[in-house]
Amino acid sequence: MEDKKSSTPSVVESNNGQKYQQQQEKLDPSKMQANAPSASRRWLSHVLGDIYAEDSPQDLSKGKKNAIILVVALGGVFGPLASMIYMPSLVNIAQALNTSTASVNATISTFVVFMGIGPLFWASFSDLYGRKPMYLISIIIFIIASVLCGISTSVPELAIFRAIQAIGASAGQSVGAGVISDVFIPAERGTAYGFFYVGPLCGPVIGPLLGGILGEFLGWRSNFYFLAIVGGILFAMVLFFLPETLRKKHDDNWDEVTIPKKRSMMDNIRHVSAAFKPMIGLLSYPNVMVITMYNTVIFGALYFMNPTITQTFTQLYNYNDLIIGLCYLPFGLGLMVGSIGSGRWSDWLLARKKRLTNGPVPHEYRLIATFPSVILIPLGYLGYGWSTQKGTSVWIPLVSLFVYGVGQMTAFNSSSVYLVDCSPGRSASAIAVNNFFRTIVAAIVTAFSIQCIEAIGTGPLFSILAGINVLNILNVLVVRRYGERWRSAAMKREGLEVVATKPQQPDEEAAIGRSLSRCDSTT
Repeated sequence: MEDKKSSTPSVVESNNGQKYQQQQEKLDPSKMQANAPSASRRWLSHVLGDIYAEDSPQDLSKGKKNAIILVVALGGVFGPLASMIYMPSLVNIAQALNTSTASVNATISTFVVFMGIGPLFWASFSDLYGRKPMYLISIIIFIIASVLCGISTSVPELAIFRAIQAIGASAGQSVGAGVISDVFIPAERGTAYGFFYVGPLCGPVIGPLLGGILGEFLGWRSNFYFLAIVGGILFAMVLFFLPETLRKKHDDNWDEVTIPKKRSMMDNIRHVSAAFKPMIGLLSYPNVMVITMYNTVIFGALYFMNPTITQTFTQLYNYNDLIIGLCYLPFGLGLMVGSIGSGRWSDWLLARKKRLTNGPVPHEYRLIATFPSVILIPLGYLGYGWSTQKGTSVWIPLVSLFVYGVGQMTAFNSSSVYLVDCSPGRSASAIAVNNFFRTIVAAIVTAFSIQCIEAIGTGPLFSILAGINVLNILNVLVVRRYGERWRSAAMKREGLEVVATKPQQPDEEAAIGRSLSRCDSTT
């Protein structure tokens, strides 16, 4: 083998399914050994992302892979946890800052907006500069913003710092999903994604409970200091236990290690722009946009309920922060039951249909699994709205919250997996588009939820929302009827090959879709 470097072009497929030309340098391992850096430089290289690692990410041991899942799952908790942890203290925050609860709700809107926008950029930059640097930068932003939230003296200050906090927290789910893709082969990814999204799914369950305990005994500011401390712990875990996974690439020839050549600034700009093309292309798919509208209605209605729970239970039952935190548990448990149950039922429906027809099953058939939500979601709304309007026993609104949680995840799971199924190679982009529109609408709704309740009351408001959600099923029925035709026409417009209705890699895509949808409702 020659000692000198040789440069050869290769085609590399990015995480978003696009292909681009990349120059690579092939280095002689013996020369690398002779020029090996010092111990201190090797440590720094590990901290920033060691591109000279001996093993490719997918060749790591099972124990190391499990450790990576643990770290990135904890990183994924941040968004949902930061979103929900101070819900029980909304009334106390309003009193401390001499403002109204509606004004404090504006900080929730701000957080939700930037949680939807942030992942679009973190994912692109992690493809350029590596997963680990983006993790470290985002956690630092999160820690600083959490401390600033804790020392805020006005609502505008709190809103600004919450926006920055959301930007830092939003990297956990998008970059974490990239890490899982780097480390696990396709046959392993479904299970890996399932464990990864256990973290985000825990946010709505433990967030209000922790927030209630901290708010009751240490004050509402302690919620943000707690988040800063947890952020510091995660920073240390990423720093010392998470290897860089994106840059560890090897040729089939084990005697040569390939290292990507440094791109110019213009190349980086073009690459970032290219990362958004799959998302833009999906906007021309009517079936994607209609299902996104379906999810947006459900998610927007959720944010009429979430911010009002604290005020409603405080006024009706005179509960403190701790008890209010416990009142969020039925909703969180409903999310878990709906997520697991609807996912299994959706897969069973597809398997049964395939056995009966002995052939490929249209992607749109999966949407049948959303039908129970047309009953469960309105029941939850009506039970919660009128029980709080009349001041009944607290058990009725709590049970209603559980029923609503089951219905919400039943709708989210099946519709999100459908988006994955009908967007082969662009499943993450489909989920990102879906998430972006939902969070924008949720932010607008949050800003006016308290005013709506004060104007017409919880009973009439949630009756209206129940009716809207019944009509919302029409979006699903339209896609069930015309979805396959729309997909074929859109793919032809893009110049893509129109394949049969059989999903590509159905087991893996469906598993990933279920996992992605589990965290959709937690932000």
